[in-house]
Amino acid sequence: MANLLKNMRINFISLVPQGANGEQVLWKSKEAAPIGSVAITRTIALAEIAKSEEKRMVYGIVYPVNKVDSQGDYSTAAEIEKAAYDFMKDLRVQNVDTGHSFEKAGAFVAESWLAKSGDSLFPEAPEGSWAVGIKVEDDALWERVKKGEFKGLSMAGFGTRVPDSSKEDGIHGFMKSISELIEKALNKKSPEQEGVDPKMEELLKQLNQKLDEGLTIKKEVEALRGKVETLEKTCAGLKANPSDNHNTKSADEVGGIL
Repeated sequence: MANLLKNMRINFISLVPQGANGEQVLWKSKEAAPIGSVAITRTIALAEIAKSEEKRMVYGIVYPVNKVDSQGDYSTAAEIEKAAYDFMKDLRVQNVDTGHSFEKAGAFVAESWLAKSGDSLFPEAPEGSWAVGIKVEDDALWERVKKGEFKGLSMAGFGTRVPDSSKEDGIHGFMKSISELIEKALNKKSPEQEGVDPKMEELLKQLNQKLDEGLTIKKEVEALRGKVETLEKTCAGLKANPSDNHNTKSADEVGGIL
């Protein structure tokens, strides 16, 4: 089950090294959380960085519409619009930091808009997603931007979580839909009690489709498990013979998690 984020108050927008959605950070702001709210952080990969020395602009999506993130949260166009307008109304445009330091980094939100269908910068973003353009004034920070040290935008603030059982995805949504179809079929009267229900055939057809989807999911999981096992064996081999692989990387390769 997903959670709907409501009443969001975004206090800082951060330039961060990675764009992994749902990054966890320690909330360091002096401002206390409003009663009934929780601290929230969400990170989205930067879509574009303008390398112009004259403009010094960085563009990215702060939060997309109706996209369930890795923490199982999402927000609607209406809630995201309120958060975006609130950020501008309260003059928090200079609250741009790096790595969630909550210390202003010499940059500010120069442009803020809600993505439209076919947005020129973010054509794939759902309509209503919050987009910003950040102007970098600090020379040292701009040098870091040009070097590619920052690959994501991350918002930090407060909001309330509302459980939403209607927003399901992945295996949970699949199992929920199967359960609902079976329940509908069981609640129908039998053909002996009354004529064959014309809707029963459609329900059974849908159930068969869902079962076919389940078999597809099972095959994909099995294929993925095989790849993981192969990777584990490869890693074990590398650990067993470290000297054999010590100098095999090219100059363009890097280690670690990217």
